[in-house]
Amino acid sequence: MERADLTVCILSYNRKEYLFECINSVKCQTLLPGRVIIYDNGSSKEVFEHIKPLLTPNIIWRGSEKNYGVIWNYNRSVKDLTTEYVMVFHDDDRLNEFFIERQFEFLENAKHLNIIALSCNGHSFESNKKGTTIFKNTAGYLLFNTQAEIVSHCLSSCIPISPVIFRSAIFESVNIDYEYGKCCDVKLLLDAVNSGPIVINYEPLYDCRLHLGQDSTSFPLDDIIRLYKLYREIVLEVMHKDKSLINDVRHNFTYLVLSKYKSILKGKNKTKNLVGSLRALTNKNYSVIAMVKLFFNKIKYD
Repeated sequence: MERADLTVCILSYNRKEYLFECINSVKCQTLLPGRVIIYDNGSSKEVFEHIKPLLTPNIIWRGSEKNYGVIWNYNRSVKDLTTEYVMVFHDDDRLNEFFIERQFEFLENAKHLNIIALSCNGHSFESNKKGTTIFKNTAGYLLFNTQAEIVSHCLSSCIPISPVIFRSAIFESVNIDYEYGKCCDVKLLLDAVNSGPIVINYEPLYDCRLHLGQDSTSFPLDDIIRLYKLYREIVLEVMHKDKSLINDVRHNFTYLVLSKYKSILKGKNKTKNLVGSLRALTNKNYSVIAMVKLFFNKIKYD
């Protein structure tokens, strides 16, 4: 059977059932990848034993003595590539059986765009029940040529990172950045677009498993601050083209910060909870309210 010039790197950690489903979804592709490498980040031995029957000369296990974190695991996976394309896939997601075939058809038909990274639409699912698609559009595509375009899109939506097919050459100069923590995937795309266009194919071609911790309102505050400072720097450079974008950055940042503390306000005694929330804010290592004011006082509109 024909194989695509693609390495699928699966990032794994202690989710043996999910990992088994994930590997199977790659094995069942109508167009197989050149290689599949499972980069396990210090899982218990039972994970390897559970998926061992799926291993072949083209499906390889690479373990680790301990967990060094997802960013370390991502970076090591893209440093051992012999194919033109690479896809780094999370062990809790699944591919549609036509994923590789359809995405490579897209790349072939869009050669003139010189795409550096190709994402796609997908179905959210929970307990094996498929939900809505990530994007309402299920046909066509969205093209990003600049960092400002990515910022504008990410303020109200996302670019799914798990199913992205990258040109391998990009990782000679681009890494996942530890400094950005849980926001590192957006930073990766902002760095990558400097080398060529990034595209979302609106055809739903994978299943994204929903679970806690994926909502950006749950991300560490320091990661959010760092990302939005970067957004601000990018947007200020194009202020002459679109002054409304800086307001979008400000409003979104405020929403994320305040959303992190909205649960404190819930309850029967609103007054008591409001007082408690203010105390919680000011008892942090830094005052969130003061931080928000400081951040926005630095924004210059003219």
